Amino acid sequence: MRNLKLTADLLEKEKGAVVGELRRHMDSPAGLAFDEVHKLSFTVAPYRWTVLGSEQEIKGFTLEEAQYFYKTFYAPTMPL
Repeated sequence: MRNLKLTADLLEKEKGAVVGELRRHMDSPAGLAFDEVHKLSFTVAPYRWTVLGSEQEIKGFTLEEAQYFYKTFYAPTMPL
């Protein structure tokens, strides 16, 4: 993940891939059941929310948000 070049084109391509994964998950009865069990079991804990989020959230993710997330959580802090 070092020196990742986040561009608008790359982000749109990756958002499309994530939306595809979400749709496959939502088309699966087991996936829907898993989500429902978590929603009912974890009424306060964040485990009740899906990892991928909603299609609207994925499509609304901006380049600036992606760059901030990368810089904050993924970028190496120490030189190799």
